[in-house]
Amino acid sequence: MSISKFSITTISIIAIVLRLTLLVYGEWQDANMQVKYTDIDYKVFSDAARFVTLGGSPYKRSTYRYTPLLAFLLTPNIYIHKSFGKLVFMLADIVVGVLIHKLLCLRGLDHQKAAKYSALWLLNPIVANISTRGNAESLLGAIILLTLYCIFVKKFFLASILYGLSVHFKIYPIIYALPLLVFLDDEDYLGLRRKGKEKEHDKHSWRYWVGKMSRFVTPTRIEFALISGSVFFVLNGIMYFL
Repeated sequence: MSISKFSITTISIIAIVLRLTLLVYGEWQDANMQVKYTDIDYKVFSDAARFVTLGGSPYKRSTYRYTPLLAFLLTPNIYIHKSFGKLVFMLADIVVGVLIHKLLCLRGLDHQKAAKYSALWLLNPIVANISTRGNAESLLGAIILLTLYCIFVKKFFLASILYGLSVHFKIYPIIYALPLLVFLDDEDYLGLRRKGKEKEHDKHSWRYWVGKMSRFVTPTRIEFALISGSVFFVLNGIMYFL
């Protein structure tokens, strides 16, 4: 049966089974082979979480250069099971796939076609391997796509918080700032025109471009920039005190 006939729910279930299989295999390989399945960074995460459970700073663990939120999130590695964090990263993987489906549907794609494209992520063995080895990149991917989804459904306040969190988590999502700000306008910057505001020949005049730039500075964009920036600086400030 072709994968294009499967629903997003079925594909997600298959993706979960694939990741659980790799997780179990990874535990066996770690226990029985000299070359380990688990990413060395995962041990760093777990050691940082152990310092947190002892009331210390995660940065007492040498080479830990990540957000303290990650160490706090993985404290169940110490209390419950050492693979708890891998389960979190696997779940984030699934969330990314589901969000890909939702975003494609919001852009007008048929549900079945959207599920097929989501399967390129959910059933990709390389993607599954990365998260089950204990790499935290899937968390960042989930936060960024959730930010974009919130913008699509006009939940700008939550989107700004999530975006600030993503840049705090790792600095490189800062490159998405301008595209996200442009996307916050659903008239001038999505190929639509304001009725009665512009004429075709106006785009060659300075008044056209001055007007366009002045309309770019909207309350929504100012709020998004202030809130996301505040979240970033507050979380970074807390990090330097640990």
